Amino acid sequence: MNSCDFRVFLQEFGTTVHLSLPGSVSEKERLLLKLLMQGMSVTEISQYRNRSAKTISHQKKQLFEKLGIQSDITFWRDIFFQYNPEIISATGSNSHRYINDNHYHHIVTPEAISLALENHEFKPWIQPVFCAQTGVLTGCEVLVRW
Repeated sequence: MNSCDFRVFLQEFGTTVHLSLPGSVSEKERLLLKLLMQGMSVTEISQYRNRSAKTISHQKKQLFEKLGIQSDITFWRDIFFQYNPEIISATGSNSHRYINDNHYHHIVTPEAISLALENHEFKPWIQPVFCAQTGVLTGCEVLVRW
Protein backbone atom coordinates (compact mmCIF):
# COMPACT_ATOMS: atom_id res chain seq x y z
CA MET A 1 0.00 0.00 0.00
CA ASN A 2 1.35 3.42 -0.89
CA SER A 3 1.84 6.22 1.62
CA CYS A 4 2.30 9.97 1.59
CA ASP A 5 4.57 12.20 3.65
CA PHE A 6 2.74 14.56 5.96
CA ARG A 7 4.23 17.50 7.85
CA VAL A 8 2.55 19.86 10.29
CA PHE A 9 4.21 22.82 12.00
CA LEU A 10 2.95 23.29 15.56
CA GLN A 11 3.66 26.95 16.22
CA GLU A 12 2.82 26.72 19.92
CA PHE A 13 5.71 24.27 20.42
CA GLY A 14 8.03 25.42 17.65
CA THR A 15 8.18 21.93 16.18
CA THR A 16 7.26 20.11 13.02
CA VAL A 17 5.58 16.72 13.19
CA HIS A 18 6.49 14.50 10.23
CA LEU A 19 4.82 11.17 9.55
CA SER A 20 3.75 8.86 6.75
CA LEU A 21 0.02 8.51 6.18
CA PRO A 22 -1.73 5.84 4.14
CA GLY A 23 -2.10 6.84 0.49
CA SER A 24 -5.87 6.48 0.86
CA VAL A 25 -6.02 9.70 2.92
CA SER A 26 -7.29 12.45 0.62
CA GLU A 27 -6.00 16.01 0.39
CA LYS A 28 -9.09 17.33 2.24
CA GLU A 29 -8.58 14.74 4.97
CA ARG A 30 -4.92 15.74 5.31
CA LEU A 31 -5.99 19.39 5.70
CA LEU A 32 -8.51 18.37 8.36
CA LEU A 33 -5.84 16.33 10.18
CA LYS A 34 -3.42 19.26 10.03
CA LEU A 35 -5.97 21.63 11.57
CA LEU A 36 -6.85 19.11 14.29
CA MET A 37 -3.17 18.57 15.08
CA GLN A 38 -2.75 22.33 15.36
CA GLY A 39 -5.43 22.33 18.05
CA MET A 40 -8.43 23.72 16.19
CA SER A 41 -11.91 22.64 17.28
CA VAL A 42 -14.62 21.38 14.93
CA THR A 43 -16.35 24.77 15.21
CA GLU A 44 -13.17 26.67 14.35
CA ILE A 45 -12.49 24.37 11.40
CA SER A 46 -16.06 24.78 10.14
CA GLN A 47 -15.64 28.56 10.16
CA TYR A 48 -12.20 28.34 8.54
CA ARG A 49 -13.43 26.03 5.77
CA ASN A 50 -16.86 27.70 5.46
CA ARG A 51 -18.69 24.42 6.15
CA SER A 52 -21.20 23.42 8.80
CA ALA A 53 -19.92 21.99 12.08
CA LYS A 54 -22.00 18.88 11.36
CA THR A 55 -20.16 18.36 8.04
CA ILE A 56 -16.75 18.79 9.67
CA SER A 57 -17.74 16.48 12.53
CA HIS A 58 -18.77 13.81 10.02
CA GLN A 59 -15.51 14.22 8.06
CA LYS A 60 -13.55 14.00 11.31
CA LYS A 61 -15.36 10.79 12.27
CA GLN A 62 -14.54 9.25 8.87
CA LEU A 63 -10.90 10.38 9.13
CA PHE A 64 -10.56 8.90 12.62
CA GLU A 65 -11.96 5.58 11.37
CA LYS A 66 -9.60 5.57 8.40
CA LEU A 67 -6.55 6.30 10.59
CA GLY A 68 -7.55 4.05 13.49
CA ILE A 69 -7.92 6.94 15.94
CA GLN A 70 -10.34 5.96 18.69
CA SER A 71 -11.33 9.37 20.05
CA ASP A 72 -10.22 12.92 20.78
CA ILE A 73 -8.78 11.69 24.06
CA THR A 74 -6.58 9.09 22.37
CA PHE A 75 -5.76 11.30 19.34
CA TRP A 76 -2.06 11.93 20.02
CA ARG A 77 -1.48 8.48 21.54
CA ASP A 78 -2.91 6.83 18.44
CA ILE A 79 -0.85 9.09 16.14
CA PHE A 80 2.35 8.25 18.03
CA PHE A 81 1.87 4.51 18.29
CA GLN A 82 0.45 3.90 14.82
CA TYR A 83 2.41 6.36 12.68
CA ASN A 84 5.70 6.82 14.59
CA PRO A 85 6.08 10.54 13.86
CA GLU A 86 9.39 12.34 13.73
CA ILE A 87 9.43 15.51 15.83
CA ILE A 88 11.71 18.24 14.45
CA SER A 89 12.54 21.42 16.39
CA ALA A 90 12.12 24.81 14.70
CA THR A 91 15.89 25.25 14.60
CA GLY A 92 16.23 21.95 12.80
CA SER A 93 19.01 20.92 15.16
CA ASN A 94 17.00 18.32 17.05
CA SER A 95 15.00 15.48 15.58
CA HIS A 96 13.38 12.82 17.72
CA ARG A 97 11.61 9.56 17.09
CA TYR A 98 9.91 8.45 20.24
CA ILE A 99 9.34 4.88 19.11
CA ASN A 100 12.10 2.86 17.50
CA ASP A 101 11.41 2.41 13.82
CA ASN A 102 11.83 -1.35 13.88
CA HIS A 103 8.15 -1.95 13.03
CA TYR A 104 7.87 -4.23 16.06
CA HIS A 105 5.08 -3.29 18.41
CA HIS A 106 4.57 -5.39 21.52
CA ILE A 107 0.91 -6.09 22.14
CA VAL A 108 0.07 -6.82 25.75
CA THR A 109 -2.30 -9.77 25.86
CA PRO A 110 -4.32 -11.04 28.83
CA GLU A 111 -2.07 -14.11 28.82
CA ALA A 112 1.05 -11.92 29.13
CA ILE A 113 -0.51 -10.04 32.05
CA SER A 114 -1.47 -13.31 33.78
CA LEU A 115 2.07 -14.64 33.36
CA ALA A 116 3.54 -11.39 34.70
CA LEU A 117 1.25 -11.60 37.74
CA GLU A 118 2.31 -15.21 38.38
CA ASN A 119 6.00 -14.23 38.12
CA HIS A 120 5.57 -11.18 40.39
CA GLU A 121 6.85 -8.86 37.65
CA PHE A 122 4.62 -5.93 38.61
CA LYS A 123 6.06 -3.39 41.04
CA PRO A 124 3.55 -1.15 42.86
CA TRP A 125 4.53 2.41 43.72
CA ILE A 126 2.23 3.84 46.37
CA GLN A 127 1.78 7.58 46.89
CA PRO A 128 -0.26 8.57 49.96
CA VAL A 129 -2.82 11.36 49.52
CA PHE A 130 -3.28 13.73 52.45
CA CYS A 131 -5.89 16.44 52.98
CA ALA A 132 -4.05 19.78 52.71
CA GLN A 133 -6.26 21.39 55.38
CA THR A 134 -6.34 18.68 58.04
CA GLY A 135 -3.27 16.61 57.24
CA VAL A 136 -5.39 13.46 57.42
CA LEU A 137 -4.59 10.57 55.10
CA THR A 138 -7.50 10.41 52.63
CA GLY A 139 -6.31 7.69 50.28
CA CYS A 140 -3.50 6.71 47.99
CA GLU A 141 -2.56 6.59 44.34
CA VAL A 142 -0.96 3.46 42.99
CA LEU A 143 1.27 3.27 39.93
CA VAL A 144 2.15 -0.19 38.71
CA ARG A 145 5.33 -0.68 36.69
CA TRP A 146 6.11 -3.79 34.71
